[in-house]
Amino acid sequence: MRAVLTIAVALFVSTAATQVLAARPPSPKRTASALINEGNKLMRKRDYRAALARYRAAHELYPTPKIFFNMAEASIELGELVQAAEYYERFIAESGVRKRSKLRRAAKRRLKRLGKKLSRIDVSQRAVGATVFIDGTKVGTAPLSGHRVVAGTHEVVLDKAGFLTRTIQLECPAGERVAVDEALEARAPSPPPVAVAPPPPAPPPPPPPQIVAAPVEPEVDEPLTSKWWFWTAVVGAVAAGGVATALVVTRSDDFALDADLGVSSTADWERQ
Repeated sequence: MRAVLTIAVALFVSTAATQVLAARPPSPKRTASALINEGNKLMRKRDYRAALARYRAAHELYPTPKIFFNMAEASIELGELVQAAEYYERFIAESGVRKRSKLRRAAKRRLKRLGKKLSRIDVSQRAVGATVFIDGTKVGTAPLSGHRVVAGTHEVVLDKAGFLTRTIQLECPAGERVAVDEALEARAPSPPPVAVAPPPPAPPPPPPPQIVAAPVEPEVDEPLTSKWWFWTAVVGAVAAGGVATALVVTRSDDFALDADLGVSSTADWERQ
């Protein structure tokens, strides 16, 4: 009876443990190991880009420097020689594998072979503090030591606040180290701003024209004797009186029509 009970308890514990393990998510190390295995299969299929992606994902989950060897192998197949050299170098320096390790010896051989195809650039202390750009990519701050580049011509730009930017076309032979030993020239201070004189004030508007009215002379009553019509009337009256006198003096019944009187009749004169 006890044996049956022991077996039942053992089966229960085993089943419970299996369920707990199944419910627990896999560890990052286990997942990274699975990704590395996938990457190795892709390398054999010559799908180097996909393999490199698996290795990088594994390193993000479980950042052991031993994965740098795999990443270097994929990079070298893709022709990314500078990146491959950096991965091999980090594997040798950080992985902690034994000096006689097969992988360590292989990494050293490949790194030496890459060194004959690549070149290195040093930027001296004379440009200290300058930001260094190589072929348009920021790579660090001066002084810079041993930056790897593919052999050939490269554009090096040194940029620092307060100094003139320096651009250098640098020839980098394979397997050699090239130094940039350039001092930066201080930028001339900006001239002070030119004071602009304010525009002269506008002249005041002219005063409105003053209209002066001519004085009106008072009317002076002239005497009647100064009027032309007065004397005309006097002369006319005198003449009329003379004629009347003449008529009175000369009037008679036997008045005869005279040639000097023109066509007027005596009756016309009498009615005057």
